[in-house]
Amino acid sequence: MDLQRHFTQKLDKINQIRASHQKYLNEADALFTSLQQRAFRGDMWDNQDN
Repeated sequence: MDLQRHFTQKLDKINQIRASHQKYLNEADALFTSLQQRAFRGDMWDNQDN
């Protein structure tokens, strides 16, 4: 039983880390998409020189 409990605790920790990493990957994807949209609209460059 102790070995099963230990295994379950380790598995729970791995799942927590995986969920955390997925959250950051989703945020990075959203940021990348936002930057792409701004770049294609031309919002990323300073147009004061024109």
